[in-house]
Amino acid sequence: MTPASWLARLRQQYLTPVTLIRLVPISVVLVTGLVLTTWTHGLLSQHRDLVLHTHEVIETAKDVLIGLDDAETGQRGFLLSNESATSNPTGARRTGWMPWRPAWQARCRTMQTRPRAWIACPG
Repeated sequence: MTPASWLARLRQQYLTPVTLIRLVPISVVLVTGLVLTTWTHGLLSQHRDLVLHTHEVIETAKDVLIGLDDAETGQRGFLLSNESATSNPTGARRTGWMPWRPAWQARCRTMQTRPRAWIACPG
C-alpha cells in the first residue's frame, strides 16, 4: 500500500461530505470562542489597570484632604489665638508674611458682638 493510496482511502472513508458539513459549525464555534476569550482577557487586563489607577487617585485625594484639614485647623488656630504654635498642627515650620491676618482677626472678633457676622468670616 502506497502512502498516496492510503491517504486517498482515509479521505474517502472519513472526510465524507456529511462529516465536513458537521465539522463547519463546530469549527465556527471553536474559533468564535477563541476570539472572544482573547478579547475578554484584553478587556479585563485594561480594566484591572484602571481599577488600580482609581485606587491610587483615591489615596492621593485622601492625602490632599488630610493636608487641607491640617492647614485649615492651623490657620483657624493662628487667627484666633495669634500664636504660631497653634498654626502648625503637623509640626512643620512655616514662614511668610500674611497681610490679610489683622483684617481677618478683626472680622472674626465681630462674631462675639454681632451674631450674623459669622457669615462674613469663612472657616
